[in-house]
Amino acid sequence: MTALRVLSVVPRRWVIRFIFALRVREGRTNSFAIYMSSWAIPTVPAFH
Repeated sequence: MTALRVLSVVPRRWVIRFIFALRVREGRTNSFAIYMSSWAIPTVPAFH
């Protein structure tokens, strides 16, 4: 339930960025992840 609540509140772009970061951390980058990152990263504000 909590996960669904978070997904409904957090913008989809942040979710994509989070998923991409997890994939990179797991070392499972593939053509799809790279393609997603090509447009997802520029549109997501930097969180530092």
